[in-house]
Amino acid sequence: MPSFSSKSQLTPAVSSSGLVPFADVDLIRGAFKVYESLSVLRNEPTAFFVDAQIVYVSSSDKLYQCSYETADNILVFEDSMSFSEFTFAGGSTPAGTISGSQQITDLGFITNDQTSSFVLVDNSSSFFQSMSFDDSTNLLSIEGGNTIDLSPLTGSDGGSGTGIFALTGSIYSTTNNIQVTGSFEVGGGLFKLTEYTTLPSVEAGAIAYSGSNFYFGIGDV
Repeated sequence: MPSFSSKSQLTPAVSSSGLVPFADVDLIRGAFKVYESLSVLRNEPTAFFVDAQIVYVSSSDKLYQCSYETADNILVFEDSMSFSEFTFAGGSTPAGTISGSQQITDLGFITNDQTSSFVLVDNSSSFFQSMSFDDSTNLLSIEGGNTIDLSPLTGSDGGSGTGIFALTGSIYSTTNNIQVTGSFEVGGGLFKLTEYTTLPSVEAGAIAYSGSNFYFGIGDV
């Protein structure tokens, strides 16, 4: 049995046995306790609780914090309490910081689908753009209707890039304007000019083909 002096204590005989608990936590005010459900928790006497006390409810697998209001006997004549869900606050994390693989997955940076998207935010420059990449077409779409083709262009030397030519049937073709400032050589193939139905304006050094004839631009003569 416990004895009382300036502190509560067990008798030497009980203490030496090591088998008798000093007290049941259910009757200790302010202690961390486990409750079966929220309804059981809310039906407990207010005398068992203090303000900011943390308890655990097994049915919801959550922690709850007590908000305790003491009667002032002027406007409030009975002590009362309420409980709200409690979570531990972590350290300070800079705005926009993402950590943890699951968090990154939840935000859409990593998905199992061929099409994935993410959003870039920069508060300092007011930059906010959403981008999505379709693995089936190799197209990177940027908010505002812009699209970048990331299809690889492989060659015998192992080079790759977006390139200016696209394979059309068995021929690589382009609708881009091409300027060659160095030498130009066609080996083992044909060099063909598109036929003009109406000759264009004369340009010195230009060659044109029209009506089965070749025309050379030689400038003023």
